[in-house]
Amino acid sequence: MGNALTPMLRTHTPTTSKIVFFGIIMMVAAGLIAGVSFARDNPYLSFRYAGIWADTIRYAIEYRFGGEASRAAAGAISTTPPRPAESIPVLLYHGVVAAPGGINVPNQHFKEQMFALKRAGWETVTLAELYAFLRGEKKPPEKSFVLTFDDGRKDSYYPVDPVLKALDYRAVMFAITKFSLNQNSKYYLSGEELKQMIQSGRWEVHSHGNNAHEFYPVDDAGNMGHFFSNKLWLAGPGRLETNDEFMNRVLEDLLSSKRNLEDTLGTRVTGFAFPFGNFGEPTFNHPEARDIVLGSALSIYAMAFYQQSDDNRFTQNYHPGGNASEHFFIRRIEVRAEWGIEELLERLDAGLAKPLPFTDTLDRDTGWIRTWGVLEHRGGMLALHPTANDTGSAALLDGTRAWRDYQFTAVVDRLAGGNIYLWGRFKNDDNFVACNFSQQVAHVEQKYLGDLRVIRGVERAASLPERNFEVAIRVRGRSVECLLNGEVIVATPFLERALDSGGVGIKGWDARPDASQLVLREVRAIPLSPATAAAP
Repeated sequence: MGNALTPMLRTHTPTTSKIVFFGIIMMVAAGLIAGVSFARDNPYLSFRYAGIWADTIRYAIEYRFGGEASRAAAGAISTTPPRPAESIPVLLYHGVVAAPGGINVPNQHFKEQMFALKRAGWETVTLAELYAFLRGEKKPPEKSFVLTFDDGRKDSYYPVDPVLKALDYRAVMFAITKFSLNQNSKYYLSGEELKQMIQSGRWEVHSHGNNAHEFYPVDDAGNMGHFFSNKLWLAGPGRLETNDEFMNRVLEDLLSSKRNLEDTLGTRVTGFAFPFGNFGEPTFNHPEARDIVLGSALSIYAMAFYQQSDDNRFTQNYHPGGNASEHFFIRRIEVRAEWGIEELLERLDAGLAKPLPFTDTLDRDTGWIRTWGVLEHRGGMLALHPTANDTGSAALLDGTRAWRDYQFTAVVDRLAGGNIYLWGRFKNDDNFVACNFSQQVAHVEQKYLGDLRVIRGVERAASLPERNFEVAIRVRGRSVECLLNGEVIVATPFLERALDSGGVGIKGWDARPDASQLVLREVRAIPLSPATAAAP
């Protein structure tokens, strides 16, 4: 064999050896470069991902054996099987960072909040499960919630994922495709990172728009406005967009962000989170923007998410009984950096659907939401009064949105001023019924699709008492009755059919600024059945 190799070795010249050696070096270098590039683009092969595993193990141990703050806030773990959910909250976070700032929540706060939620019996559900619930197809257990993050930021994934893994939680990321599909961003997640998130089974990725996070000129003076709220100023022709141009721009952004995510990630995108929670209002120059934006989003996505706003008062989401626009339009609770563990738990518990019968002795806050004026709990009472130089105040009871047929009674300790209103079947600021008790008149009023009118009114000989009396509203089917100290004062069988369910609230008002004062001692509600006589 040695003799056979000798001629071959002799013919292997120095030049050939150099070529072979150089080729080997080039292959090794190419392999190293490819490996580094693969590791760089694959978060599973990075030091950062190794840190995720280390944090996961640490958090799992801490949740099991430590976390005194979250244990104290959550209280004793219930052993009672949960009831089916009647409402589902959606939490919104942005960045989860080392130190608090703006809309970002500190790492430690987020971790302790999630630990406390888990210990208190809260479990995450997916968007598909939320959608099935809102359509009335399936009810997950009570204390189910959806955990969402906006913008597709790295600092809302890497610090969060170990917590999810330790607690067996799921989350939704709404990504800005203009930024999140950029492979070179240090701030936003890349397409490869989004893929790895989905493959983990802990994350869903849905759309947060494409160009809608920047501000644009909305007039020839250079004023800037939101993408979805305004017609944009076109500098070339020197004019605003037409209605068709506005609609086409909105549709293109909604469609392109969905398609880009689906093409990149290979998943179905069914959810859209409005940038800044803005869906066409307030507007600078296009009053029809809201209807166009909502209609366009509804034609493309199964669900659209927004931050809690002033005219949609309830904090959680309910099965609306076939109203497509309501199970499409999802409210979210934006978690503030300054919230402690206890405040988050209290807000979620207060927003849970309240079963009937219900009594509130007002010695603690059970979910009263101030909608106007000043709201105060003091000495076992609920006090409402106007802000300076204003005329009224009002509050809504969270967790009552799903109520249908009931009598709601308020025990009044003191009343100063002209009117006291009881709201019933309250869906939002544009849809409700009210009993309006004034000094010599009582009205049944309804507001439907923003149109307020009196259905029935009567004059009364006596004035309202100033102390220690009861007022009530009774709603059953299309029938509404207003009661003072147990006596029906005015009634009507002609309530708008669409006002078939909704919550309760109370309002005080007087035409004179600062004159209205209302103090409640107790409120209670009882269910009414269409097959039984009205409650006394």
